[in-house]
Order: sequence, then structure tokens, then C-alpha cells
Amino acid sequence: MGEGSVIATDLLHAITAVVNLWLGGRCPSCLAEFVASAPLTPLLKPDNGIRPIAVGTIWRRLVSKVAMKGVGKEMAQYLNDFQFGVGVLGGAEVVLHSVNRVLSAQHDDGSLAILTVDFSNAFNLVDRSALIHEVGMRFPSISLWVEFLYGHAARLYLGDKHIWSTTGVQQGDPLGPLLFALVARVLDIIRVVGPRLGLELNIKKTELFWPSCDGWKLRSGLFPADISRPSVGLKLLGGAVSRDVSFISGLAMKRAAKAVDLMRLLPQLHDPQSELLLLRSCMGIAKLFFGLRTCQTAHMEEAALCFDKGLRESIEDIVVCGGPFFGGPSMATGFVTN
Repeated sequence: MGEGSVIATDLLHAITAVVNLWLGGRCPSCLAEFVASAPLTPLLKPDNGIRPIAVGTIWRRLVSKVAMKGVGKEMAQYLNDFQFGVGVLGGAEVVLHSVNRVLSAQHDDGSLAILTVDFSNAFNLVDRSALIHEVGMRFPSISLWVEFLYGHAARLYLGDKHIWSTTGVQQGDPLGPLLFALVARVLDIIRVVGPRLGLELNIKKTELFWPSCDGWKLRSGLFPADISRPSVGLKLLGGAVSRDVSFISGLAMKRAAKAVDLMRLLPQLHDPQSELLLLRSCMGIAKLFFGLRTCQTAHMEEAALCFDKGLRESIEDIVVCGGPFFGGPSMATGFVTN
């Protein structure tokens, strides 16, 4: 025990007091638009749409993580088998393995069909009054904090300007997935009840996969005409649902190639430390491992080799300026000049 431990204890008590103040609803509501504010980072989606990421202040994120931790087990129990993204370790992998197991076991059953649905800009348009109501009913211990964050318009800063956030949950908020899943749980009939909650079905991203068609798939009026009908497989939760080797390996290869393309942009930073940090944290290794865990690894061989080659080249660029790892004097020279 020493002077440092006393300071650390006092700091912990102060942080705890601040967190409890916010969770207890004792922060003036006039501060809500600032506490719930965040810098806005618009990311480009694969369909050329915009995915707005709003990562708030460290205090807002800390309180939200404490709130999420406090109701996590209760939330997972309430949602039970209706969702696998919040509070379920490896939930996406469970879904993919289960669906592929059913697909393999009943592939010859002509009546088998898989329907995947997508909501238009769901995170940003989900009705806030609905989520505040659900939180108040199911998890009152965090309801004051959620209402403080989402009961008022908040500022989203983009450069020197800002826009107002008035609908949906912020992508980047630690509580965001939990709140969205809680609203989605109350859907009884997607196309009827969904719009009342701000959830509009996105037909363009809704798919019908009929592995062994018995003719009913083509029957007029059975499903809306503009629903996509892939023939060999579909992408679900970032993984492949298919028995077709080329579809599975092609999806994995596409993911690996995108990661390698990003790696090759790292030298533009001209900062080896930042390049290495991004390479370790953000360059697709998690997605590659996810693919390895959710399909037969034999189908991932080409993608893994592509990723491995790209990763090695990027490390060589950072460490030895593109030269070989074991190059004798040339490698030494690379270290000296940098």
C-alpha cells in the first residue's frame, strides 16, 4: 500500500459516484443533448449507402457499459431464443452452424425454404418512444439513463458542423445493439407492426433461399416478386449458408481480398506505429477467423493463403520497408535508415 493506491481508490470512488449519478437520473436534462452527442463518422456501405458511426465520449460509453453489464443476463434470458447477438457468446456462429446442419440434413426436402429479412436503416430509424417504453417495462434499473440519452435530440458533430439525432439508436453506443434487439423482440407481424416501431421491411435485402425447389418457389403470388431468390446459397450474419463449395470459398476469398486491399493502403499513413496498430486491430483478421470457425476449413484454403501473403507483405513494409525478413545487410540497412 502506498500513496498511489490511495489516489487510485479515491479516483475509483469518484468515478463510481459519477456513474451512479447518471444511472440514477440526477443529471440535469438540459445537459442531455451534450452528454448524448458524438462525433459522426460516415462509413461507406457495400451498396454505396452511408453507415453513420457515432462514438460518444468516454463517460457516456462507460455508463452505458455499466448499464449493459447490469442487465445483460436478464436481457439474454428475456430475449431467449429470439436473438443471438446480444449477451450470447458466439451467437452468430451458433446460428450459422445450426442453419447449415438443417440444410445438410434436409437438403432434398422440396418444401424447405429459408427466408432472411432486412429492415431499412433499422438502427437509425427504430422508434425511440417504443424502446424507452420497453426498457421502462422490462429493465427499469437503466430506464432513467436510456431516457436521458434517447428522450431528447442529441448533437452529432461532422467537422465544424452538427446535425440533430432524433430517431433510432446510435451505432457506436455500447447500449445500441441491446436497445435495438429489445424493440425487435416485440414484433408479431413484421410488415404490420414493424412500421409502428420505425422498422420498415427492406425488400431489396430480403432473400428466399430454396435449396431443393419443388416448383412452389415459382408460384405466382407466393412471395413478393422483388424478393431475391439465390440458387446456391446466401450470406447470413457474415457467413455462408450453402452446400456449394464455390459459393463458400468465393465468399471467403472476397472477404480476404478486401482485407488485403485495405492493408495495401497502410503505407499512405507514413506512420509505422499507426500502421502496425491498424494492421493488428482492424485489418480483417477477426472476419477471417470467423469464417474459419463457421465453415469447413478446406473451403477456406485459398482465402487463408491470400490473407497470409498480404499480411506478410504488409508487415515487411512496416518493419523492413518492403525488404525480406532475413536479408542480411539489406535488412539491417532498413532498420538504420528508419
